[in-house]
Amino acid sequence: MVFRVALSCLLACVVPSSLAAQPQGAGASGGKLKIYLDCDDCFGNFIREEVNIVEYVRDPAEADVHIIVTSSETGSGGRERSVALLGSARFKGMDFKMRALSESADSEDTQRQRLATAIKIGLLNYISSDGIKGGLTVEVEQTAQFGQSGPANDRWDHWVGSIQGSVAMSGEESGRQLNLSGQVGADRITDDWKITMGVEIEHRREDFDLDEEQPLRAIRDERDFDTLVAWSANDHWSIGGRMSVDSSSFDNIALRTFGGPAIEYNVYPYSQYTRRQLRLGYTAGPYRASYKEETLMFKLSDTLVQQEASATLDQREPWGSIQAQLEYSTFLPEPSRYRLQLEGDVNIRLARGLSLTIEGSTSRIRDQISIPRRDATSEEVLLRLRRLQSGYEYDFELGLTYTFGSIFNTIVNPRFGR
Repeated sequence: MVFRVALSCLLACVVPSSLAAQPQGAGASGGKLKIYLDCDDCFGNFIREEVNIVEYVRDPAEADVHIIVTSSETGSGGRERSVALLGSARFKGMDFKMRALSESADSEDTQRQRLATAIKIGLLNYISSDGIKGGLTVEVEQTAQFGQSGPANDRWDHWVGSIQGSVAMSGEESGRQLNLSGQVGADRITDDWKITMGVEIEHRREDFDLDEEQPLRAIRDERDFDTLVAWSANDHWSIGGRMSVDSSSFDNIALRTFGGPAIEYNVYPYSQYTRRQLRLGYTAGPYRASYKEETLMFKLSDTLVQQEASATLDQREPWGSIQAQLEYSTFLPEPSRYRLQLEGDVNIRLARGLSLTIEGSTSRIRDQISIPRRDATSEEVLLRLRRLQSGYEYDFELGLTYTFGSIFNTIVNPRFGR
C-alpha cells in the first residue's frame, strides 16, 4: 500500500497538493533517496541536517528527486514557501507540491522548521512508493483543525499595516554621514482583490572636512507615495489602477503625480506563479510635474499623458531559472520622449556540473525632461547629488561555474563560520 501525504492536512501551516498522479511500480530503491535541493534562501544547511533521511547531491542529473523551493510574501506580511518535488529517473512523473506558511511574527527557527516538515511529508511519497518497510516511523502532532488555519472572524477584514523607521550614522575624522528613513504601508490582499499603498521618506546628509573654512555638506531627499488596486478577473486577467506622488532632489522634482487605469494578462495561469509567469501589462494616465529648477526645455512644470507597457518573464525549472523584464514608456503628445529598458537574470545548467549565469540591464533613454538647464557642479557630479543627462545606461555580468568530484554534499561542518 502506498503511503500518501494525507498526514499533511493535520498540520496547521503546511498545505500540500499533488501535481500529478503517482505511477505504479516505481522500482526498488538502492540505498537512500538522492535529492537535489534547488533554492536561493531556504535554510539549506538546516534542511540538510534536519531532513537527514535522504542523501543530498550537488548535481540534478544525479538526483532521484529535484526539490525547487520558491518564496512569496503573503497578504498578512508572512511568507509562503512553495516546495515542488519533481521525480526523475525511476520516479519520473511523480511530482508533488507542498506549501509551508508562516506569519510575520514567526521566528526564523519556526519558519525553517515548517519548511523542513513540508519537505519531509513530500519525500514520504517516494520513500514509501514500494510499500511501508521496517525502520520508518511517522509522528503527527495536530495543532489546529483542518480548514481552520485562521480566525473565523477577522476584525481587520484582511488589512495589514506597517510602520518602519531607521537611523544610520557613520563617520571618521574627515567626514560624517547621517541617513534617516521612514515607511508607512497598508495592504489588503485577498483572492479577488489586491490593494497596496505606502509612503516612504529618506534623508541623507554627508559632511566633509576639506582644507576650507566651512565643511562641504551634501544633502539628498526623497519622498514617495504609491498605491495599486487590482481585481482578479480570472486566472489570466487582472484589472485595476495605479497612482504615485513623489519628490526628489536627485531628479529635480519638487512634486510629481501620475495615475491611471492598468491591465495585466498572464500567459500562464496565476495559480502557477511559484514556477512560471509571463505577464503583459499596460497603464496610461495624466502626468503632472513641477521642478525645483528650470529644465533643459526652459520649463518649471509639465502636464502630459504617460503610458507604460511591460512584459515580465519569471520561470524556474530543473534546467535553471530566467527572470527578465522589458519596459517601454513614453509621453504624449511627445512620443519622441521615451524610455526602453531590458533587464534580466539567467541561470542555466549546460551540462553535468557546468552552469552559466548572465545578469544585466540596458536602457535607451529619451525621457529626461526634468534635467536642470544649468551645468552640474563638481560636487554634484562626484557625490551623485543630481541626475546627469545620458542617452543610455547598461551593466552586464557573465559567469561560468564548473564543479566536479563527489556528488554527495550531506555533511555540514560549521567550524570557523564557513
